[in-house]
Amino acid sequence: MRRGKIIFYNESDGRGLIAAADGQQYSFEISAWRSGFAPRVNQVVDLETQGSRAGAVALVPAMTVLRESLLRFCGRIGGGFGFGRGPPPEMPGTTPKPIDNPEE
Repeated sequence: MRRGKIIFYNESDGRGLIAAADGQQYSFEISAWRSGFAPRVNQVVDLETQGSRAGAVALVPAMTVLRESLLRFCGRIGGGFGFGRGPPPEMPGTTPKPIDNPEE
């Protein structure tokens, strides 16, 4: 399965074009559509390819697209906030002081 986005769809003849994440474009016909909602431009889809055509095309649910976008975003900013990196390293030149007597 490949991920892509519908970039053209003609309701009159049931033909469309998908731009896949790999940079290729694949044509499809309504007979390849495997979802309960009609195809529309800018929908994110999963597709199986047969040469330059899409053999099966399924709409990716909006919540899945949102979740994947959020995970990519968090991955990009994660380095700045330390997400997924464990405890922060000690600052150079500093040594943590044990707290023996909190009144000092």
